[in-house]
Amino acid sequence: MIDRACVSISGHCNLRCSYCHFRGEGEEYEDMTISQARRIMDNMIEYAEVNGVEKFKVGLLGAGEPLLRFDLIKDIVNYSRKSDIFSFYTITNGTIVSNEILSFFDSERERIELNFSLDGHQELHDLCRKTRNGAGTHDVVMGAINRYGSIFGVKPNINCTVNAKTIENKDMLFGFLKANGFNRVSFSRMVGALHLGLNITTASFDGFLSEAMDQGFIMRQSSKKDSYDCTMYGRKCGVGRTNIFYSGGKIFPCGRFVRLDDYILGQYDTPLHEVEENMRMLRTSTPDECYYDSMIVERRADPIIMAHGPGEAF
Repeated sequence: MIDRACVSISGHCNLRCSYCHFRGEGEEYEDMTISQARRIMDNMIEYAEVNGVEKFKVGLLGAGEPLLRFDLIKDIVNYSRKSDIFSFYTITNGTIVSNEILSFFDSERERIELNFSLDGHQELHDLCRKTRNGAGTHDVVMGAINRYGSIFGVKPNINCTVNAKTIENKDMLFGFLKANGFNRVSFSRMVGALHLGLNITTASFDGFLSEAMDQGFIMRQSSKKDSYDCTMYGRKCGVGRTNIFYSGGKIFPCGRFVRLDDYILGQYDTPLHEVEENMRMLRTSTPDECYYDSMIVERRADPIIMAHGPGEAF
């Protein structure tokens, strides 16, 4: 049953983070239009009514910085009032957060949650998160987070990417997070960017999550461990089951497939019951493994095996 989606509303970003798996040098994607976003929500409402889905979790994020489309975020939240199924969140890189933006998210906090990407203390964060000129962003992001705290009365949820340097400096990371009152942290495993030499195994990531849980952080992984979501967050892979990803007017199994036209599940306005039928062909019996890693990355490593599309036999 489809009950969660990521919707890439901005195809542009003001940063050039070295581990971003969406863009190469100068690569950009299409921005979403207001009419497209409304049609997507209408399809979600129709699907939820027919299938008894009580909540549809929607992330307004993807190939670019979401706050570059603050106008669209406001329209989406306003349009969503026609149904109570939606639970929205977005994740910003924290570099263009204005008081106007913070005021809006404060007034709409029951409908949408604003999260921040922060990889830890300055050394860890600035290792991979860079401006177009190669400068670090830690100080700017911390300033925006502190302004958020003064308005909301609580620190935001932090999305922290975990790589080899993170694990090497985990004690310093945990100390930094606690010292700054970051109790709610979503740790995500770094994927792609093999050229950086910072990737970690799933087993290493799971060990890190166990230690983080022992530290008392409120994490995305803290409950419903067996639910379908994404292995980047230490959950079961939702590809072919619960998750879809909208980008560039098309629907993909998840964000890692955006360059693979063979894996397009439909157009942005395709009814979700049709998308669901196409998804069934992607379902595997090993959801503990990332579908993309097991079916795309590993097959590409074998020159004999070619990756197939969702309508073909694997």
